[in-house]
Amino acid sequence: EQRIDASVARLPKRSKKAVYTPTDLNGVQPWAALAGGLLYSAFSYGAWTGTTIAAEWFTVHPAPQDVYIAMRISAVVRTVILGLVSMFAGISGVTSIGMYGLFIRVTYGVLTGELDPNQPQEVAKTDTMESEGLTKAMDALLPREWRR
Repeated sequence: EQRIDASVARLPKRSKKAVYTPTDLNGVQPWAALAGGLLYSAFSYGAWTGTTIAAEWFTVHPAPQDVYIAMRISAVVRTVILGLVSMFAGISGVTSIGMYGLFIRVTYGVLTGELDPNQPQEVAKTDTMESEGLTKAMDALLPREWRR
């Protein structure tokens, strides 16, 4: 029993639970959330269609069976292609569901008067080092007049 107590004492302590901080949805346009949901749905549908087409093509065109290394490389390439495209389809599908949920929540808030879509959003100030690095990167990529 002492060995168990000693083992338990060496375990890492539980970290504090994350504190929920509500997000201010004022300034979010309902149509923007709907447009995002439709866009991600289109991405998901396109990726899933691409997965189906690729799987059918791989079925019709089997790997060469006479060279062992070619057979193995072909199997890896097929797995990577189908895995990545289907993973993109799933991630964009879940994202579209979230965007539709945001659309429903923001629309409900606007209709009940809880949210104001025309109110400018307050941007949270991030860590100074991170924001300086981001500013430098944005300066290198885009002229200031192109940004908000």
